[in-house]
Amino acid sequence: MIKHGTNPNQKPPGFMVSYLLITNLDPLIFFVGMFFLFGLENFESILKILIYLAPPIIGLHAILFFFKNLEFRKQLRRPEGIIYTEKELIFIRSFSKTGALNILSTNVGGPILTMLLAYHYGLVKTYGEVVFFIILGILLAMSISSFFYVVVEKKLYDVYNELHLPPLSLFANLLFPIFSTFVIEYFLFAFYVYSQFRSQVDSNRLEVICVGLSVFILVMIVILFVVLWKLTGNTSATIRDLSSMLRAFADGDLRSEIKTNQTRNEIGLISVYLNEAKMKLNRLISSITSHSTRIEGEAKNLEGLSGESAEHSQVQAASLEEVAAALEENGSSINGIYADSLEQKKLTASTNESIIHLFTLSSSLKQVSLHAKEKADSVEGEVSKSAKSIITAIESIKEVDKNAIEIGKILVIIKEISEQVNLLALNASIEAARAGDMGRGFAVVASEVGKLAERTAYSTKTISELIKRVSASTTLSVESVQSANETFKYLSESVIDIIRSIDQVNEANLEQITEVEEIRKQSENIVDRSSSVSSATEEQKKVNEEMSSSVHHLANDTAKLSLMSEKTAKSSQELNSLILELNRELSLFKL
Repeated sequence: MIKHGTNPNQKPPGFMVSYLLITNLDPLIFFVGMFFLFGLENFESILKILIYLAPPIIGLHAILFFFKNLEFRKQLRRPEGIIYTEKELIFIRSFSKTGALNILSTNVGGPILTMLLAYHYGLVKTYGEVVFFIILGILLAMSISSFFYVVVEKKLYDVYNELHLPPLSLFANLLFPIFSTFVIEYFLFAFYVYSQFRSQVDSNRLEVICVGLSVFILVMIVILFVVLWKLTGNTSATIRDLSSMLRAFADGDLRSEIKTNQTRNEIGLISVYLNEAKMKLNRLISSITSHSTRIEGEAKNLEGLSGESAEHSQVQAASLEEVAAALEENGSSINGIYADSLEQKKLTASTNESIIHLFTLSSSLKQVSLHAKEKADSVEGEVSKSAKSIITAIESIKEVDKNAIEIGKILVIIKEISEQVNLLALNASIEAARAGDMGRGFAVVASEVGKLAERTAYSTKTISELIKRVSASTTLSVESVQSANETFKYLSESVIDIIRSIDQVNEANLEQITEVEEIRKQSENIVDRSSSVSSATEEQKKVNEEMSSSVHHLANDTAKLSLMSEKTAKSSQELNSLILELNRELSLFKL
């Protein structure tokens, strides 16, 4: 639906004023001209000719305008999809009715007065002729008026429908009404002049006047035709240009332009306004094309950035998967270390029990040596018993030494594992640094894992040193016990040697007790260290599990980011498609 607006105070166009002046002033102009040229004498003959030519002229015009009226009424249809306001309809119809009433009043009054004067002076003989001429005049006036009403209304509808501008000047549609009005009013005023000067003009001069009058009428008709042709020629050409321009507009060609200097009437104003509208439309389409090109470039850039973001997200997700796998492997290693630490704790407890047993044996040996002098008779049996105890002690000490060696191997493994954990923590810190802000929490966890690995390495080193000391002590104990065993071999040879040997054994036993006590203390320290290692390993296990969970969450977030980047790229492609479609539509316009 198209809604038109109009100014309720709008006045009829300028051509209506021009028409009123022409139709009312032309008889006076004709009378004055005839008076100065011919003196207005004796032109009864020419008046008779004009009066008797009036019926066919009036009849021809009546028939012509009757069929023209039918034709225009068939063509006059309400434009589809157009809604006129009540004020617009009132303006259009009142404007066209004004012109129709003007023609009707002029053309009805003219033939009636003409026929009455003709009958009064004997130029028309019967009332039948008078009535016939009056009826023809009224029919002509009604046809002209109705035709003018239809033409004006149709033109106004066309103007509002096509250009939405004030009504066109309709000089071309006034040719027949003006010409008919001229003929009738010339008859009226010419006959009036003839009736006033009839008795004063002789026949010879009348002929001259009639010839001059005929020439004057012909010249006036030619002048009137030229004037009207000039008035309508430029308008018709401009209307043709408007029609061509509108047809080009409908085809999307905005390169055409109406070149006219006629800016003093409605057609000129329409041309100017239409050219201005075309220029603004050109600028608008150019601006839209420019902006769509920029938007297309930005959409392509956004699509590229989204693709790069998706690729980086996929690479980061792959890196996180590798880190998660490394953490899982590290967790397995930590679980192994934890199991080894528990086993080490058990072995250390067993070693502590053996040392306590050795301490007990040393105390028993001291008691035996004290009673050796009192029980010289049972020296051999006691020596044999002591020899067996010594052998057992040697085996226990060797077992302790062996366990110490095993503990040393385990410590080597723990050291290697802590170095691997430290290396993994370093790699994790590097990957976290690459991840930027998203890997900051992961970097803190990696730092803590590195510190824990360093503490494990330090504890392993301390335990290794303690094991070395235990090994040295056990070696010394083995040597002492072997020496005592050799001493007991010589007990059977000589009591003195036995007593001496017992004294030596007592001394050695005292030293051994001291060393065993030291070994017991060191063993307790080893147990404590083993407990610390187990606790640290368990803590590291928990930290590793938390790190693995964080890495999995980060991998999920990265996958979501990659999916969002793909959606952004898809949206950019759709935007690019819409811009291409817009450019395709804009390309239909030729600027």
